[in-house]
Amino acid sequence: MLRTISLISIVLLLIVGYVSPGQSDTLEQAQNGSLLVKVIPRGAEVIIKDRVVGNAPVLVTNIRPGRVWVEARLPGYRSWGKNVMVLETEKNVVTLILARSLR
Repeated sequence: MLRTISLISIVLLLIVGYVSPGQSDTLEQAQNGSLLVKVIPRGAEVIIKDRVVGNAPVLVTNIRPGRVWVEARLPGYRSWGKNVMVLETEKNVVTLILARSLR
């Protein structure tokens, strides 16, 4: 009986595709994409998903695939943002052009 249970367990692990906890983290990161954000003018603060990630140009890694909101801010310029599609395992690039503020 115990031998049958062990055999069934092994078969299930093979079918399901057992991945150890350490491997799942690596696989998840490998499936994420990256996003290079360029802004004209350079040096603007870059926000992705409501989180400041640095000043342009900036490369943000380990982003889950899908649509993300990317925004740029710089004193003296109007803030500008857009939805960007991040593809897995790709180095995605977006360029935002800021207009001077009239105020």
